[in-house]
Amino acid sequence: MKGVEVKWIQLAKQGDEEVLTRVVDTYYQQIYQYISRLMEDQMLAQDLTQETFIKMLKALPRYDPKRAKFSTWLYTIATNLCRDYWRKKQPEMMETDDLDILTGGYPGELKKWEVKHLVQDALNILPFRQRIPIYLAYVQGMSYEEIGEICRCPVGTVRSRIHYGLKKLRQWFEKMEVSEKR
Repeated sequence: MKGVEVKWIQLAKQGDEEVLTRVVDTYYQQIYQYISRLMEDQMLAQDLTQETFIKMLKALPRYDPKRAKFSTWLYTIATNLCRDYWRKKQPEMMETDDLDILTGGYPGELKKWEVKHLVQDALNILPFRQRIPIYLAYVQGMSYEEIGEICRCPVGTVRSRIHYGLKKLRQWFEKMEVSEKR
């Protein structure tokens, strides 16, 4: 897809509206899902997704494919918009439904939706700087290098944030298990 992606971006930069529409159609749902899992309010997620693509359109002439993949660049725009919103309005909110893997197979007879709610609650205890790398790694399947580009930090910092975030999540789940046994 990389070669096709580069070609699309070149054509979009030249003002090809059909290709630009194809680019937006290709990435819109991915970016919306990403933002909707970070924001509790679905209307807000829609607004921030639209704002991401507006910013993308304005900044497209400055996009350099040698510096980052287009998708990484787009996730960076979305992440920055979410970070700015959190700083201004709601510093601690997140929603997810795809991080069952983080529970390590939570014990008991829990239904899938119960696990999702537990994971949502657990992620809410994490600071933003740990939530984003965990989400990007475990849900989006991004490499530490890509996450570092999006979060604007070195790979070692990404590893550290994921490590300490997962450690906090494990402790939270252990605490939940103990409290449910009482």
